[in-house]
Amino acid sequence: MLPLLIICVVVSGVLAGVYQLTYEKIEENLDKDMKVAIEGIFGEGITYTELTDKSESDCFVFEVKMDNGVIGYAANVMADGFGGTINMMVGYETNGQIKSVKIISLSETPGLGSRVDDETYLSQYTGTSGELVLKEDVDAIAGATISSKAVLAGVNRANSVLSDAGFIGGDGK
Repeated sequence: MLPLLIICVVVSGVLAGVYQLTYEKIEENLDKDMKVAIEGIFGEGITYTELTDKSESDCFVFEVKMDNGVIGYAANVMADGFGGTINMMVGYETNGQIKSVKIISLSETPGLGSRVDDETYLSQYTGTSGELVLKEDVDAIAGATISSKAVLAGVNRANSVLSDAGFIGGDGK
């Protein structure tokens, strides 16, 4: 019993040490990925400010500006797909319509669920607003319904958070 306890303590110490050494770099990479996603939606030459407290939210909202004027909002949200978490950025025009959806990371099945990262699929969200319904407002990818539902759930979560915070209309429209 004592050898097992010692092994557990040593392994825990090693994990804590590795975490301390890599935490800052991981955060830098996440910030870079979010910047790339926001610029992919709104273009270069923009500035953005985070409006949410990372410790209190599962959806991070950014106000996006160009030339000191607000041009939209971006929401970083995660949803549970078939293969794991899908991390996405949903960009909004100031009128509340979705400008674009960008996948930051996913672990869906290659060639099947990973097709939710295809621009053709994601473009169906452009110009929509409010609570979206599968098969009414957006289509699923055949054979990848769970992944499609995850992207839809992420977009609806972003819509809800932005609407509740008053960044877009009361019903998301």
